[in-house]
Amino acid sequence: MKAIINVENLKCGGCVSSIKNGLLTIKNVNEVKIDMQQGTVEVDYQGENTLAAVKIKLKDLGYPETGTVKGFEKVTTNVKSYVSCAIGKITNEEEK
Repeated sequence: MKAIINVENLKCGGCVSSIKNGLLTIKNVNEVKIDMQQGTVEVDYQGENTLAAVKIKLKDLGYPETGTVKGFEKVTTNVKSYVSCAIGKITNEEEK
């Protein structure tokens, strides 16, 4: 199955790296494609509960599905996305 999820806080290659690395740790996630311009994450997965796990992981990384967080929770996901982005940038540099 495939799903396309619109996410918040997607800013750069570091974000892309963090999202891919994070989602590929989820059992039954086969492939992750990210369109930074559109702010979307496309996931190829198997299993009924996998999509829910993907959305939870995205939120935990700081990239919640668009429109799902408000108020203070929005502030905390923004902060998480900056941390995830920095980690993604460092990971990219180490892989080069």
